[in-house]
Amino acid sequence: MKSRTVEIGWTYNDLDYRVTAKVSGGSPGRTYGPPENCYPPEDPEVEIDEVRGDWYGSPAFPELEGVAERDDSLLDEIIMQASEDEVADAYDAAESREEAYREQRQTLVRYWKGRV
Repeated sequence: MKSRTVEIGWTYNDLDYRVTAKVSGGSPGRTYGPPENCYPPEDPEVEIDEVRGDWYGSPAFPELEGVAERDDSLLDEIIMQASEDEVADAYDAAESREEAYREQRQTLVRYWKGRV
């Protein structure tokens, strides 16, 4: 996974916050095929950039960054959001390639029919 910035909601001590984090590295691993092509999964690195209150005009709370870094459920949510964003980007890229291929094919068909 390449480096990605994620913003996610977090509730701590009955208050809502917005956590901005950077997720980098990590690999799902490969557990099938010949043993020489297999490797274990690696967890991505998560770095909390900012914790800000989830209300208008809220300041940043740097003292909560350490607390957020120790909250396993928050870290799991951040990693899942980064993974979902990466999958969505890959899907959009594939869709764009497919659209470009369709346009190219239509141009070739017009060319072959002598309409270009």
